[in-house]
Parts: sequence; structure tokens; C-alpha cells
Amino acid sequence: MWLFERTLCILGLMAVLALSGCGYQLSASAPIALPEGMTALYLENIVNPTTQSWLDPTLRSTLRDEFTRRGQVRWVEKQEANGLLEVEILSYTSGSKLENALEETVRSQVVLQLQASIVRGTDQTRAWSSGRISARESFSGPEDGPEARDAEQRVVDLAVEKLADSLGQEF
Repeated sequence: MWLFERTLCILGLMAVLALSGCGYQLSASAPIALPEGMTALYLENIVNPTTQSWLDPTLRSTLRDEFTRRGQVRWVEKQEANGLLEVEILSYTSGSKLENALEETVRSQVVLQLQASIVRGTDQTRAWSSGRISARESFSGPEDGPEARDAEQRVVDLAVEKLADSLGQEF
């Protein structure tokens, strides 16, 4: 049994090394390719029609961190930007996903849908659009508990990661 487990461990390590050797990267760490080589961005606005006041600053912070980490983006003043990033939250829902026979919530979920675009700073024409990005996270416990707050942060992280992934291909 010990030899079998050790062999599996070695094979797993070899697979990881082989994948990294051929250039494969997990999407969360893959660099993003901004349209037309834009690296000086300004976060124009986040349209948030929801009643979730925490969502705008959390999304703004997470987005800046992710784009900086994966795209070597410099966040600049609007007049210095060669790209203006616009984000629209399409929907945010949090509610029951699974109930038991007594109609008590056993599992809940948070769903965030958004879209983004990058507009050229020079002539205000659209250089890129993400299309609809959807992320969901499940959690147990009350909707005002720590599990819910963790799920809210994870759903924002996941949505921003998917948004950055959509920039992962050269234009």
C-alpha cells in the first residue's frame, strides 16, 4: 500500500512538471492580454443597480488587484489612460438553494452577473467587451452569517477572475 501511494505521488508530481514545462498555466495565474496593448487604464465607473452597497467597493478593489497582478496594468488618471474600463452589474441574488422537508434552508447560494468593456481613451470607441459573466457560490448557514459573507467575497473573486480570463487571448 505504501509503495502504491508513493508511486501515485510521484506520478502526480511528474504530471504537474510536464504541464508546467509545456507552458500550461492555471487560468487564475495566466497573464491577460489587454486590447491594443493598453496598459494605462482608468476604472471609469461601476454601474450597480443592486441594493448591495458593499458590492461596488469590493468589486472595484478586487478588479484592480486582479488586473494589476495578471496584466501589468497601471491605474492612472482619466486623462492619462489609453483605456477606460466600464463595469455593469447585471444582477446579484442571494437566497435558498436547497431546503429540507421542513422547508428550512440547508444550503444557500449567491449569484453575481456582470459585464465589462474597455473603451479607447482617445476616441471613446469600444475596444473590447466581455459579454455576460456569471459566477455563483454556495454556502451553509444563515444569510447574515460569516459563511454568507465569505461566499459573497468568493463570488466577487470568481466573477473578476472570469472577467480577466476573458482577456486571456490575444486580439
